[in-house]
Amino acid sequence: MEQKKEFDIVSLIQNEHSASLEKHDIIKKLIFDLLDRDNPWEDIKKFLSFFNDVLLKHFEDEGVVIKFLLDNKTITNAEADIVNTVIKEHGVIIKRINQLNEAGKIYTALLREVKEDFIANAHDLIELVTKHANKEDAEFFPVARKLLSKTDLDEIRKTLEGKRNS
Repeated sequence: MEQKKEFDIVSLIQNEHSASLEKHDIIKKLIFDLLDRDNPWEDIKKFLSFFNDVLLKHFEDEGVVIKFLLDNKTITNAEADIVNTVIKEHGVIIKRINQLNEAGKIYTALLREVKEDFIANAHDLIELVTKHANKEDAEFFPVARKLLSKTDLDEIRKTLEGKRNS
């Protein structure tokens, strides 16, 4: 397996974690402040937009990497377990995002218990995503760097560019 010294697509995807984790800190404060606001709907829409637009796109990008990893003939059982854990965690996080989207549809500032539930679920989602990103940084991306060849990385880049241009 050749060494990859240039800045590759895996690094680009992983670097999105840093920006996302910084946004998580801002979003946590925003969510905490919702409880005291009379009409926090715009902030709730921003919160949901981050997860719907940024995080789900990031998962799609990682999905392309995942496909190449699972197609790799040299992947070990332990490495496949790491990849499969990422897939499973993505599913759990997507389900939680969908639940928050549904809660956002029925949200009303007049129902304090709905607001409190939304805030609690939002905090749980932020913690879940943060732990997931840290696990990917520690386990998933090192596996990707080990197994993916320069040809694989070029194919992943082309696939992602094609998705963005369509």
